[in-house]
Parts: sequence; structure tokens; C-alpha cells
Amino acid sequence: MKHASRLESAQRAPERAGRSASGAGRRIGRWTVVGVAVLFVSVLIGLFAGAIRIPPIGILHDDDRWYEKLCLEGFQAGLAWITILRKRESFRAAFDGFDFDVVAGYDANDVERLLGDAGIVRNRAKIEATIANARATVALHDDGGSLRDLLWEDEEPKAKAKRLKALGFRFLGPTTVESAMQACGVVNGHGADCFLRA
Repeated sequence: MKHASRLESAQRAPERAGRSASGAGRRIGRWTVVGVAVLFVSVLIGLFAGAIRIPPIGILHDDDRWYEKLCLEGFQAGLAWITILRKRESFRAAFDGFDFDVVAGYDANDVERLLGDAGIVRNRAKIEATIANARATVALHDDGGSLRDLLWEDEEPKAKAKRLKALGFRFLGPTTVESAMQACGVVNGHGADCFLRA
């Protein structure tokens, strides 16, 4: 009797496996439909954003945030972005929330303090550039300009980097400037065949 029930159970096993496999197929099918729908909506949003010129989500309007972005791009040079992102709050604490009016007043003691801060990237050239860039931003504001307006002017990143250097900004080469402009919505870095290319 026991042997017969084991035999019946073994004979039904493929049938049960087939039912569970078809159930899994239905579940995968539903998720596939959802995935395709999400992709379709994303494509439409991309097309319409290009057609009606909706500004990208990453656009910044506050010069403190532009200053922060340029500084973090400078610190990121030669490193992985994840390193900078993990240290972002430490950077904000160390540089007074990237308030360029405050950072512009930093002196040699502040440089030494920052070089001793394990929460940030401790590179003297990058730290000194961050202070110099704060002073350049203050000077730009004193002349009636702003980082946002400067970076939004229609100009190639190489020319923009040269112009920033002439204004006293440091550690901002063409690649760093282009990366910051792309991340903030100024430059469209998508390939010609990408649906997000506007």
C-alpha cells in the first residue's frame, strides 16, 4: 500500500511541476507586460520632452548648488563617482554646506583642517581649488553675474573651461566642466540614436 502511494505520487510529480511552471510563466508574463508598458511610457516622455523642450530634471537654479556640483566634479577627477557620493554629506559638513561666501573666507588653517578630515578626499590641490573657486564665484557675483547664467550660456565645454580659468576658477578642465554641465541638464550627452536625445 505504501509502495503504491509513493508510485502514484511519483507519477503525479511531473504534472504538478508543469502546473507550477505554467503559473510562473503567467507571473513572468504579467511582469513582462508591466516592463514593456514602463518602457513605452519612458520612450513617450523622452520624445515629448524633446519635442516641447521640457527642461531636464537635473537643472539647478541655486548658485550654491552649482558651486557644489563643480567642486564635487573636481574632487571626483581620477576617482569613481561612488566614492564622492558616499562622502557627499561629509563634504557638505566640511565645506559649510558649500556656501561659497563662507568658503571664500577660508585660510591656511582651514586647509590644514580639511587635510585632516578623513570624511572627504584629502587632496591639497583639490581643496585649495575649492577655496579659489568660492572666491571666483564671489567675484562673479560682485560683477553682477552668476554661475548658473555663465554655465547656461551657449558655449562648448572647452571654451567654457577656458573662460572659467580666466575668471580664477581652478581644477576645472573641459572634461570636468562638460560632466558638470551634462549632470545639471545644460549639455545633452545622449548619443544620436538615444530616444532621450532632444
